Amino acid sequence: MDKIELNFLPLSEQIFGITIYRKKTQQTNQKSETGTRFKLKPDDSYDYESFDVSWEPMEGFTEYTCNPKENFDLTKQYILRCLELKLNEDCPVEFYSPTKTFYKEIRFIIQKHKEGQAEVRLQPYYLATHQQFGFLVQHHFKVNRDQPFNRDVQKLSLSLDHRYQQNRSFYNDKYRITKNFIDSVVLNIGGLINEVAISTVLAEAHLDKLATKQYLVGHGRQSNSQYSGIKQNGAYENITDKVKYLFVFTEPLRQLARDVYSGLDGKLFSGMFSGMHKMFGLPFDKENVAHYLIDDYDGNTINGISDKAIQMQENGQYKVCVITFFPATLSDDVNHAIYSHLKLKAIEGGFYTQGIKQETMGKKEQLKWSIANIGLQIFSKLGGVPWLMKPSHENCLIFGIGSAHEKDTEGNIKKYTAYTVCIDTKGNFNRIKPLSSSTDKGEYLSRLRDELSQVISSDVNRDIEECVIHIPYKIERKEIDAIRESIESVREDIDFQIKIIKINTKNKFFGFSDHNTKVPYESSMVQISDKEYLIWTEGLQYGKETVNRRVSEPIHVQFLYGSNADYDEDKSYLQDIINLTGANWRGFNSKAQPISIYYSKLIADFMRRFGKYESVNDFSVLSQESFNPWFL
Repeated sequence: MDKIELNFLPLSEQIFGITIYRKKTQQTNQKSETGTRFKLKPDDSYDYESFDVSWEPMEGFTEYTCNPKENFDLTKQYILRCLELKLNEDCPVEFYSPTKTFYKEIRFIIQKHKEGQAEVRLQPYYLATHQQFGFLVQHHFKVNRDQPFNRDVQKLSLSLDHRYQQNRSFYNDKYRITKNFIDSVVLNIGGLINEVAISTVLAEAHLDKLATKQYLVGHGRQSNSQYSGIKQNGAYENITDKVKYLFVFTEPLRQLARDVYSGLDGKLFSGMFSGMHKMFGLPFDKENVAHYLIDDYDGNTINGISDKAIQMQENGQYKVCVITFFPATLSDDVNHAIYSHLKLKAIEGGFYTQGIKQETMGKKEQLKWSIANIGLQIFSKLGGVPWLMKPSHENCLIFGIGSAHEKDTEGNIKKYTAYTVCIDTKGNFNRIKPLSSSTDKGEYLSRLRDELSQVISSDVNRDIEECVIHIPYKIERKEIDAIRESIESVREDIDFQIKIIKINTKNKFFGFSDHNTKVPYESSMVQISDKEYLIWTEGLQYGKETVNRRVSEPIHVQFLYGSNADYDEDKSYLQDIINLTGANWRGFNSKAQPISIYYSKLIADFMRRFGKYESVNDFSVLSQESFNPWFL
């Protein structure tokens, strides 16, 4: 299986003329007369100048015919306009062109439901590896504005199947919808530009393979599975401190607390989880477990829980983990608020927390499949290292840049906040470091530049040979520029390489294999431009081509700085990204996102919730570098 069908429909011909009307603009800082401005060639030279562009004749504008590759953005806008004009003549389904979106596209409504509408979207795109213009075709379920997120929304979004279980046919469902749309709509559109039409065959791309993930566990052993590796050889690094546990619950949740205790002890689900002591070498019995019965979760109760946990530390002689049980009657917002308040108290008081929801763990069948992950999270928060990854690059630090911007009710940013999560290529958590926080964007960017420069060139990083910065897809262009400037400012003071890689876990790309499940193999990759790639962090396993859970979509990776457009060199950094998807200590099967991005998101969620408390001023909750993964 060395090919994959991308969700891209190329134009049937790539050579055609684009007739426009243009007027050279002398002052590019002024608004365009037409609302459309592009850089074009004024003559046969290779130089470009700015022109205001109209699709129709205008006074003072000169007719001009350009080729598609003279300006890629112009061509994409042009073919989208041609498509819309064609659809206005005749289209078998309802469609619309959204105005308040970053990407220009046309959306076709294929089904309507009370929760929202299923859409297929066509977005103009240039596939660089194929040197083809065309359209990306994407299925999306648009949720109604006031519709709460629930299982029906997940089903309509194809995350769950008709039985409300994980949708193992996710890829097949996407493929079926895409092909049906092509046959019922695209096939009947006809020529967009004279005889130039949209192809009805998805573009094929060459599929390459990264190495499968290898896990480093106890006694220096290596394993293909972190779970079986730990079960047979123990954790990579055990906890040497003395530990106590505090179970906190209301009377109605007493039985759930007992079940969790028996599960962590290894007695209730011995076939699924042998217990904290056997699995992680961590004592867990009646001698080091206490319980705390509460009436509710108001502020006084949380203060009481915190006081009890601090008391159990016995002046630092013990590490304490508070295991809190939340009733199903609590809404998600209330649940998050309570747990965040307790988490903040834990950071300030030096203890650790683990939340368990009755809604998701209340039944023994549900708890059976989750108890091992609960144990894993507790072990990791307390300072244990369950496993690490076999890296592609040694002596390389990775900084995952995260942001927790605070917004007002209209979605405008009123406070800018950024931090970095530092890990190595083995997946070992190093620290969280605050970078910048300000209500003024200019001040925020200035601090971001200065602080990141210090972090990169700090003494703790002197022994590294490479530094890679992972940034999420939501980060703004000005923030990216500030990060670039940070690197440039320290180039002469360091002797190691630096790269910036943007990782987009929610992107517009998809792909289908020729396997009957349509799912590619895990660690598959496709190049879509000289610095852009798609990689499948989950997928089929060789020798085990069955799908027993929903497989995530591919992630989009783009090299923004430091890449030499060398395929083999880029591939080695993609390998580290694949590896870091296996380093997630939140669950044995959590491998959809690299932890450099995923951990940043978890921290951002907490930081936004912490912002409501008066005790949190700027980064007071992280006034020092944080060296433990409290956010798991």
